[in-house]
Amino acid sequence: MTGRHAVHPLIHEFRDSGIASTRVIHRVPTFVAPGATDLRPWVEMLIVLSGLPATGKTVLAAAVARELGAVLLSVDPVDSALATEGVRETGLAGRAAYAVVGAMAEQNLALGTTVVVDAVNAVGEAKTFWIELARRSGARLLAIETILSDRDLHRDRLSGRIRELAIAEPTWEAVVLRRDEWVAWPFAPLVVDSVDSFELNVARVLEAARTVIAERPDRGASAAGGGAGANGGDNETPEGTSGP
Repeated sequence: MTGRHAVHPLIHEFRDSGIASTRVIHRVPTFVAPGATDLRPWVEMLIVLSGLPATGKTVLAAAVARELGAVLLSVDPVDSALATEGVRETGLAGRAAYAVVGAMAEQNLALGTTVVVDAVNAVGEAKTFWIELARRSGARLLAIETILSDRDLHRDRLSGRIRELAIAEPTWEAVVLRRDEWVAWPFAPLVVDSVDSFELNVARVLEAARTVIAERPDRGASAAGGGAGANGGDNETPEGTSGP
C-alpha cells in the first residue's frame, strides 16, 4: 500500500541531546502497516505534523504514533486545559500550549523516544521552534503537511467535527484566512492529501520514516533527499531560518 510516490521528508540530523512524557489518546481507525514494528528499534526522531484545521492531522498523528510506538503530543488538548484553568487571553494560551508541548517533546527525545507532534504550525515562528528543538535534541526531524484539496469536503469536515475541548472551533472564514497567511516550511515537507485513503497516507508517512531510519549515519548512510540534502548539508539548518 506504500506505492512509489515521491517522498520528500525533511531529514535533519542534529547533535546534542534533549526531554516528557504524555499521551493524548485518540480513537483512530485500526491500521497496521506491514512490517511497521520493524521501525521501532531504530526510530529516534521528531515527527511534526502541520496543516489547517480539519485536514486530518490528529487522526494521522495518532495512527503514526501507534504504529511507531512513539509519544503523541497534541497542542489543542493542552490549549484546552489552559483555557479550563483560566488562561484564555488571545495569543497567550496558544503560545503557552506550544511551549508546554515543546518541553515535553524535548524531555522524551532526551530519553531516545520518538515524538509525534500534532499542531497547526501555520506561522514561520512555529516551524522554526521545532527546527531548533530538533537541533538541540540531536533528533532527526520529519515534517509532514496535511492538506485537503477538496474545498467543499474540507468545509463539511470543519462544520461537522465535534471535539470535547474547552476552546472554540475555528470558523470556515478563520480557516481561509489562515490558509491565505500560511508560511511554508523552509524546505520541502512530506505533503499528504486527506482526499486519499487514510491507510495510504499512514503508509506514506511510515515510508518516509523508513527513509529517515535507513539514512541514519550510524547505519552507514548520510542524510539525503528533500530538505537537508537539497540544501547541501546533512546537519545544517535551512538557509534563512533564524532562532525562535
